[in-house]
Amino acid sequence: MPLHKLKQGNRLLEDFWLEFITWKELSRYNKVALVGLFKKGVHPALARKLVEIGQMRNLDSLDEWYEKALSFERSRREAIEEFGGRRSLENSGDVKKKPVLDIPRRDPMSYDGKYPINKYNFLFILYYY
Repeated sequence: MPLHKLKQGNRLLEDFWLEFITWKELSRYNKVALVGLFKKGVHPALARKLVEIGQMRNLDSLDEWYEKALSFERSRREAIEEFGGRRSLENSGDVKKKPVLDIPRRDPMSYDGKYPINKYNFLFILYYY
């Protein structure tokens, strides 16, 4: 599998890293491209966390990106062991939110008697019924 198609998926970061560095040695990508491919390959929730709060000293250091990702991944695993929670990276996205307004949908062409007939909708009702 080429390096640009490599994804972490549900694997541990350490397993992804071993496969990544193996393919890295066979590729001719520069440092900046390798960092980009690493961020693209790790799980999206982990990549988002790296970009948002990573605070990297050297943005083109692949080893620093891996160390920071590994610390985030290990702290996530420790939190799951200690407090319980989601075990899969797949489910680590936002919880589905309820819609703000739950308005029942109705057919605009039907009159169900719930709304009073006035001079504006009388012709409409007369015409369609």
